Amino acid sequence: MFRRDERAPDAEQVRTAQAFADMLTLAVVQPERLAERDVDGRLARALGGRVAVEQAKGVLAHQLDVDMAEAYEELIDRSARDGRTLTDTAQDVIRRAQQP
Repeated sequence: MFRRDERAPDAEQVRTAQAFADMLTLAVVQPERLAERDVDGRLARALGGRVAVEQAKGVLAHQLDVDMAEAYEELIDRSARDGRTLTDTAQDVIRRAQQP
């Protein structure tokens, strides 16, 4: 993973990187067994999770009047406190923001 930030990757980033590494390993080791739709599905889930996290950061930054780094820390804290994945927590933040 290429990063500008010197901090260690969070759990969601590690899972995303692991998903890409798993797909690459399967493609190299067993190319005949890896269906294109499987790769597409896994890639879509990994990227969808990152999109949700970025959107939730924006929502929290706006709601809490903080910068994006602080919003990300808040998202991580909520995820840990609730015992949920970062993606699930992010989707919940987005869902709640869309409610009237």
